[in-house]
Amino acid sequence: MYYTTDRTDFLRQMREEFANHGETEKISDPPSVTQIRRLFRFLRGRTDEAIFAYESYAGIFYIHRVHTPDPGDVVYPGGAGDSCDSWAEIMATRAENSRHIIDCEAFAYMGAVLLREAGFRFIRYIDVVCRDWFGSGHLIAELQTSDASPRTIFISNDAYFNSLRGAVESVGFEMQNIRFGYGQTIHEASEEAYWIKVRWRLERVGDALQGAGEAIQRFGMRVHEFERSSYDLMGPAAFD
Repeated sequence: MYYTTDRTDFLRQMREEFANHGETEKISDPPSVTQIRRLFRFLRGRTDEAIFAYESYAGIFYIHRVHTPDPGDVVYPGGAGDSCDSWAEIMATRAENSRHIIDCEAFAYMGAVLLREAGFRFIRYIDVVCRDWFGSGHLIAELQTSDASPRTIFISNDAYFNSLRGAVESVGFEMQNIRFGYGQTIHEASEEAYWIKVRWRLERVGDALQGAGEAIQRFGMRVHEFERSSYDLMGPAAFD
């Protein structure tokens, strides 16, 4: 069964899946964390269905903050630093039209948790850092399927990709302008990405200082050349 992007149909499909496994409890709207994790356990061994179920669930019940009238910041107050460390932090975010407003960190966290429930092997989180002054970033989860011939997939927001390039380019970044921070937790990946940003900024400052020094040197040479040409033109008396 491939999961729909319609909210009502998705809940109906969840009820059918639960019934097929002898579960008759009422599915809430939105589903509880316990219910959605159980759904993905039912999908073990059904790789594509699990992937599409993630895309459906993430797209129906959550929305990225940049797609809201008031983007604001998404804050994850618990755990290490200000990174997304738990589903409780996700559920504590504000909601709009019954959809939690989150960002790439929460999508990556959810994708990793739910697909592991479906038997996928979690590999790592990847913090993508764009080489601009602000060090714009994006969080991706990398997992491996449990098929006889495993393949690697990447969760970027509410979608999956078969390549890291696809996941990176899905948010408008270009591979030649980015670097990666890696970690088993989002906090670890973000920490590594932070130091990449620091090094890049120091390099930019160094390049700027070197450029300023070269500009001053060129200016001095031009002044010297002007003085020499004036001396040759007007003679030494003009400088007495």
